[in-house]
Amino acid sequence: MVVQAFVQVARPLFLVSVCILTALSVSAMSDVDAALEDRARSARLNTEQKVKQVLSTVLNLGDRVARFDATTPLLGAVPELDSMAVVSVLTALEDKFGFTIDDDEIDGQTFASMGNLVAFVEGKLAS
Repeated sequence: MVVQAFVQVARPLFLVSVCILTALSVSAMSDVDAALEDRARSARLNTEQKVKQVLSTVLNLGDRVARFDATTPLLGAVPELDSMAVVSVLTALEDKFGFTIDDDEIDGQTFASMGNLVAFVEGKLAS
């Protein structure tokens, strides 16, 4: 009888505790997800800034590169970016980020836009 009374009292408390812990876990996971998202966004911006630095230095673009965003067309739109400059940019990216670029990894899409170039660099960094 005492055990049965204890179970009747303890069971609702246990269920309430489980609900509270679940809510706290979900909240904590949301915070972790948000922090990871912020970190990824920050890393992308950092990569983008470094790519802009490379373009500015190699192509002597000065402050023009500050106006570049992900949609900014590069190849065919930036006069300084000719075939020889592409090779120089790729070499500078290898030096700056510490990876190696194989010839078969590059195509016209890589330099189609600033966003494509940043995505290429991020892909290399992730591999």
